[in-house]
Amino acid sequence: MGFVGAIKSFYGRYVDFKTRSSRSEFWWVALFQVIVVVLLMIPVMGGVMSVVAELGPDPDPMALYGTLFSGPFGMLLGLFAVVNIIPGIALGVRRIHDFDKSGWLYLVVVIGSLIPILGMLVSVGWIVVNCIRGTVGPNKFGDDPLG
Repeated sequence: MGFVGAIKSFYGRYVDFKTRSSRSEFWWVALFQVIVVVLLMIPVMGGVMSVVAELGPDPDPMALYGTLFSGPFGMLLGLFAVVNIIPGIALGVRRIHDFDKSGWLYLVVVIGSLIPILGMLVSVGWIVVNCIRGTVGPNKFGDDPLG
């Protein structure tokens, strides 16, 4: 699956929690999200830097918060995050289905990532899992996405 196909699949299967997704779909979507976030953060960080330069060495935290989220790029960044929550969860569940495991295991990933120190290990484990090929051939969640 290519970049455009992965993005189309990601948004086209917005609430698909029943099938499987390949590694390539996961990683192309991850790359897309990193690119979008970086492109939106460039002007946001420019605004933050101008507030810091204006207010001196001890800027008001609320001024920085306002700069981050009140501008158009900050709002777009927040909207992008909200729009991608459900399809991101669905993609994670589909990746777990690719290993012929219950999608409820993704809840372990989410909760584990919220616990300090353990969260780092869970995150590294999630990256490793998404580098491994899923079940070859069909399983109880559908046909092999690569086949």
